[in-house]
Amino acid sequence: VPTGVENLKQTILLLKNVKATFTVPELGLQDCAMGTPAIPNSVEAFSLNLNCSIPGTHCAKLTCGPFPIWDNDFVATIVITADLVTENILGGIQAHFFSVTSFAEVRIPDLDTVLAEFDSFPNRARFTTVFDSVSVQTGGIKIWQIAVSIAGSLTVLVIILVCLIFNTNFFKRKAAAKQKEDTVKAEFEQVAVENGEESSLIS
Repeated sequence: VPTGVENLKQTILLLKNVKATFTVPELGLQDCAMGTPAIPNSVEAFSLNLNCSIPGTHCAKLTCGPFPIWDNDFVATIVITADLVTENILGGIQAHFFSVTSFAEVRIPDLDTVLAEFDSFPNRARFTTVFDSVSVQTGGIKIWQIAVSIAGSLTVLVIILVCLIFNTNFFKRKAAAKQKEDTVKAEFEQVAVENGEESSLIS
């Protein structure tokens, strides 16, 4: 798996923490072993189409197995994962896009020639994945984006509340209700006073 490039001036890693697992029916999920990476020869100019067959490319070599192959229908699945070095992709070389071409090979040591006539399927495969800066940038949400979204939402909510308060005359209705309550209370007190005076006169 290619992980970066190197020229006469610098080494730029685009992938890190490369790992691989493989699954077979009899053995289940197992980890692949990481080999010692070879240091490539420096080149004058590098390509962002990462391929281990191109000089100046840093590569990670993983070995999976051994595992049994009982028949031609036997299936083994390999999953390779890695982390993007975003500070190099977006801040260093400012790559708009780059591609990673991985290579896999199935080997049966000392029996390749014996089993060749019974082997009808390809033993090698290449997979190319293309990354662009948009997909790299949208991989996560930054804190300032969350803060701006919350602040904007709160501002819109306050504006809506203020518009509703003024459009429904909320304060005027509250003042009118308070005034009405004071008037009823004053009338009640006045009636109570008049009743008290009448009682004193009768007595």
